[in-house]
Amino acid sequence: MGTYSKNLEYNYNSWPIAADLSSYQYHAVTLNGSGSLALAGATSTLAFILQDAPDTVGQQGLVALGGISVAVCDGNSTNIAEKDKLAPNSSGHLAKTTTDGDNYCAVALADCTTDDTLIPVLVIPAGIISAP
Repeated sequence: MGTYSKNLEYNYNSWPIAADLSSYQYHAVTLNGSGSLALAGATSTLAFILQDAPDTVGQQGLVALGGISVAVCDGNSTNIAEKDKLAPNSSGHLAKTTTDGDNYCAVALADCTTDDTLIPVLVIPAGIISAP
């Protein structure tokens, strides 16, 4: 794997957070029904990558909407290879998805074989593209 920086190029925006996300920097987040950021799960159809660690409800959380970022990934149960499509799992980690019709929010730019590992990813607006 090549050298990378945590401060990579991405398009970003911010929304208020629904709960303390201070332990979830670089995890997948989504917008809840109130328009606030919440940790994404396996059924999330829209996901972004949280860039900071906001801790107070209502505080703005900065998210990568597209471009290159790092993300916490889970390559433990199913290894992730460069160019694999990634979607949030129940912990907000990105995991490989191959299920037909699954929405994915990123493409791996490096391999990952363990859980809770930071790797560079290409963030793609989820809900627009489905896995083959």
